[in-house]
Amino acid sequence: MSPANRKKPSKVTAKPNLPDIISEFKDYVTSCTTAADSETIEDFRKYEMYPSSFPYCGLRHAYETFKEGKLKDTRDVDFFSTFYTSVGTTTHEVIQEWLGRGCKILSNWVCKENPKHTVELSTYQDCPKCGSQMAHEEIRIKFGDTIRGRIDDIFIDSDGRYWLIDYKTTGSYPIYLHKNKETVFPYATNKFQIQAYCFFIKENYGIDISGWLLVYVSRDKSFRDYICVGDVFTKADYEEQLKIHTRSVEHFRQVIASSKTFDYIPGVLIDEKLCRCKSYYEENIKDKYNPCPLANVCFSPKRLDAELTAVEESAKLLTRRSKNTKKSKLGDK
Repeated sequence: MSPANRKKPSKVTAKPNLPDIISEFKDYVTSCTTAADSETIEDFRKYEMYPSSFPYCGLRHAYETFKEGKLKDTRDVDFFSTFYTSVGTTTHEVIQEWLGRGCKILSNWVCKENPKHTVELSTYQDCPKCGSQMAHEEIRIKFGDTIRGRIDDIFIDSDGRYWLIDYKTTGSYPIYLHKNKETVFPYATNKFQIQAYCFFIKENYGIDISGWLLVYVSRDKSFRDYICVGDVFTKADYEEQLKIHTRSVEHFRQVIASSKTFDYIPGVLIDEKLCRCKSYYEENIKDKYNPCPLANVCFSPKRLDAELTAVEESAKLLTRRSKNTKKSKLGDK
């Protein structure tokens, strides 16, 4: 609304009550920051998997798809999800630019003056073609025809070994707890993701990754207050990751195929489900910010079968309604 079209405030003669104004503003902030919205998921993203959302469970994916009666085409957004995502993105960009200058970070680089000038899998250098400064660009990975992603950085130690890095923003309190009272980091899902990245880098570029480092950075103190944890990445880890992601790609295909007809949830997704038992789920997969909707029934075959049967019937009903609606619209024309 342009200034000329704004409603002019009524003439007020009383002296403003500042506490009331502050209270009114706080109510306004609450109403805005608690409002929910949604945004459309690009069509191609429905058919790709991203390590940042791992661990991937084909059974959960199928369950949620059947429950909606379609592949997910929107994502929920609100003030806080937008805020934390934006803070995380900015933090990554600043960290990658400044740590990259130290010449112990292996990454891709693009010329700031001419984006056609690039250098891949190298430590920092000025543009070899024009001498300008170069900007950090994350290394892309892929696996099969569905998994796509990017890694933050690769650190080269004094013995020339490669360590994959993933930066995570977090609050100051978890960092305080980890330093003073209890082991908080790494989060199980973060460990699952970075082990996948180690595997993908080896598969895509033939780089032997010695291990991984998860760097938890305070949102308000940055590298004045951070935690770094890590572990080695062994041949056994590589073999395990190969099995996991080969299976994940096949399960993903099964979900996409079943979403075309919604006849039934493929049995292989049940037989080869990610979580072998409840303790495995609790220790390696559970995410308090994104709990599994099947967690309470998944480890009871009878209850799981009942839940999946119910959602299959619901999907068939939703599909029939959708088809009838489309036919009705065509008839109206």
